[in-house]
Amino acid sequence: YYPRIVELRRSATNSFWAHCRAISALSRTILFSLKVVIVTLLIVSVSSAFGYWELNDMMVLLTTFLQSFAVMYFVHWGWHRYDLSIDAVIKYFACGFVLCTSMAFTVELLEYLAFQGVVMGLVWWLEVR
Repeated sequence: YYPRIVELRRSATNSFWAHCRAISALSRTILFSLKVVIVTLLIVSVSSAFGYWELNDMMVLLTTFLQSFAVMYFVHWGWHRYDLSIDAVIKYFACGFVLCTSMAFTVELLEYLAFQGVVMGLVWWLEVR
């Protein structure tokens, strides 16, 4: 896939779709996985079998992704389309999303457990019933 990216840089091609066609198999797999997850969550959100994921949750997820994709599009395509390939942008976004999401879950879990421990300690110390 890299020779296609080099050719796009040399020819200064402005076609967004030409740049999208020059991505690697890993980036294609990442995008396909994103599609599968979004479609699955959409099906779950309209289904009444699961009460914990509703359509408004799906809309928040979609608008969150839309916002981040729009920022990446304008920043990358506006100023850096020849500096960094779309393939690299997809991979960096996927890695950052996985790392940051797992770190956020971990930090929030630790905060919750610490707060719960403090409250339980205060309840025990003050002998609240």
